[in-house]
Amino acid sequence: MTEASSSKLPSLAPPATTDELLALSSQLVNLSKSESIGQLYSQGKQKSEDANKRLEATLLEQAPSYVKLHNDLQASRGMLGELESFLNVFYNDLNVLSNQMSQLQSKSILLGQRLKNRRQLESKLRTIVSDMVLEPKYIELIFADEATAGKAGLEVWKGCAERLSACLIACAELEGVLRDQLGNAQSSSGVMSPTGQPPVDAKALKEAREVAEGCRLMAASKIRPLLISTFAPLRSSLSTNLPILQAVLLKSYRPLFMFLSHHAPRVAIDVQRAYVAAARLYFETGFRRYERSLGNLRDREKSKRGESSTSSLSFIDPAGKAVGLSTFGGLSGSSSATVNDPWAPDISQLDNAKIADGPAVFLAYLADDSSYRTSYEALFRSLSLTFLDNASSEYCFLARFFEGIDLEVNKKGKSGESTSGSQITGSSAVKVRHADARGSSTGKAADADDGPLPEDSASALGDSDDEGHGIPPEEEQGTVTRLSALEKARIGGRGALDELWKQVMEPVVGTYTKFVTSIIALHPPLIPLYTMLKLNDCILAEVEIRGVSSVLQGNFMAFKLKAWPMMQKQFDEAIENVKKLKTGSAGAGGGAAMAAAASNLFGGFFGGQQGSANQTANGGADNVIQLVCARYARLFSTIVHLNSFSEDGQDTMVFNSLTRLRGELEGVLENLAKSGTSETVTTYYRLIRSTIEAGPAGISLPRVQAEMSHWTEAERTHRNVGK
Repeated sequence: MTEASSSKLPSLAPPATTDELLALSSQLVNLSKSESIGQLYSQGKQKSEDANKRLEATLLEQAPSYVKLHNDLQASRGMLGELESFLNVFYNDLNVLSNQMSQLQSKSILLGQRLKNRRQLESKLRTIVSDMVLEPKYIELIFADEATAGKAGLEVWKGCAERLSACLIACAELEGVLRDQLGNAQSSSGVMSPTGQPPVDAKALKEAREVAEGCRLMAASKIRPLLISTFAPLRSSLSTNLPILQAVLLKSYRPLFMFLSHHAPRVAIDVQRAYVAAARLYFETGFRRYERSLGNLRDREKSKRGESSTSSLSFIDPAGKAVGLSTFGGLSGSSSATVNDPWAPDISQLDNAKIADGPAVFLAYLADDSSYRTSYEALFRSLSLTFLDNASSEYCFLARFFEGIDLEVNKKGKSGESTSGSQITGSSAVKVRHADARGSSTGKAADADDGPLPEDSASALGDSDDEGHGIPPEEEQGTVTRLSALEKARIGGRGALDELWKQVMEPVVGTYTKFVTSIIALHPPLIPLYTMLKLNDCILAEVEIRGVSSVLQGNFMAFKLKAWPMMQKQFDEAIENVKKLKTGSAGAGGGAAMAAAASNLFGGFFGGQQGSANQTANGGADNVIQLVCARYARLFSTIVHLNSFSEDGQDTMVFNSLTRLRGELEGVLENLAKSGTSETVTTYYRLIRSTIEAGPAGISLPRVQAEMSHWTEAERTHRNVGK
């Protein structure tokens, strides 16, 4: 509608206001009062007709304007319809264009994905084809005669095995790639193979596979004698340094064995059996010779103890006088007092309960000296540590060489290359004297490039203070005789490895079990037996640290199960003997009755003193009580000293037995106090305290302090009762 047409519209009368209505109403009221209703109706009707006439005249005047406005509206509606049609056509064109663009985009994505797949396939095929290429020099080496192949260096054979392994793997990968491509083609066409895997009949692949297979068979036949020849020194001579040989195998020959294990399993098993046979013979012969030397020393010690038992070993002088307190107080340092007394051994023998800081292990050549003597516990320690080291190192070697447990561990480090045995143990060269089953007098210098270092060997002299304790598992490094934390995690549940170790070490285990059983059969005294038990506990803990508990724990636990009841029996006999002595001291007859009771006790707590029984009867009961007090104090101090070597707490059963023995001894002293020998009993209390102070246990140890306080309080109570 235009502005001109809108200006010609009729102007309507504005509605009446409120005032006008009020005025009109007032007029109506006035009219109603002055005139009649009929007159009013006539007047109103006349006015209404006049108004209608005026309105019709106004509408007739404005009719052209309304008609023109109607025409304008019809024209505008037509134009809007045309615009709507144009927009619909435009919208349809846009939809068609959008569909075409979507199709083009889908095709572009499909082409891009195909291009990407082709590039990946090209890269993979390029690598596979490159790996399938085998240099002529390697083919000539593989198909050469044995003499020519034998002259080739080890590095050449390692390179040949590596390239041939890559070639065989590449052939398998190429076959897989081609099968995947054929499978994709069949799935896209809807035609599937009955077997589910499409056959690969590529001529080039078939020819390459035949050539690679021929090279594999020939290479396996040449590598097998190369590996088996390295085991020959184990059969020919015991002077072969096995740790060095194993380090060379780990460093230089393991790639060849890995090639056989991956591509010729039966040949690898044959090589493994050859090593097992050679190593079994080596360990069996060497350990049997070492055990024979120890057996000679054991027999000498047995005969020496037998001769000593026939002589008087009493702590009473020939005149029958009682030994003074100074002699008993010097039990820890007086050789004359301790040389034949099994209850007061040399302090240095107690160090046989240690692994790291103990005495040097026995070397086989020392048995040739007829004057050489050593104790049962020293023999047990030498054989146990030698067995522990050789068995641990063999287990670690089998796990790393035949099972390859350290290869995956090394891949997790900075470099993906596997480390050799020398890299595992360190890079510094040291010289050690290594006592092993071969019985050699001195060890060999182990260089980092030639073999592993035995710095963690328990039987090596000059043991390092750092035994690997306290190292977090994630930082722990494997050694010749110990698996790393990651290796322990990977080796769990491998029964085949344990069985392989048993095949190698079975004769050694039998020899070790036979020797320790012979030691137990000799009924060693309580303190030497307890020393061996404490060493055995340390070895059990070391076995866990090294990660070889699956094969060694049972052997050392068997000794503990045999020796522990024997030690407890000796404790019970000692307690029973003191109890009998208490009965004699309380009975009628005084010293004579006690001497009679003591004459039956010299096979127990007074072991090795048969000749002193008669002298005891003459010398009085005082000598017997002195001997019992001194031996109890020495036994207590020795057991506390031995328990201080371990960090896993105390032997509760042993200290319970000591408490029982102390109770019986207190009963003996109480009976003597009742008989009127108060000053003598005080002397006994002092004797016990002075002997405990003399060691070998340090006076600062809590148990020693508690024991000293106990006897001090007992003496104070005795004096108060005497007053």
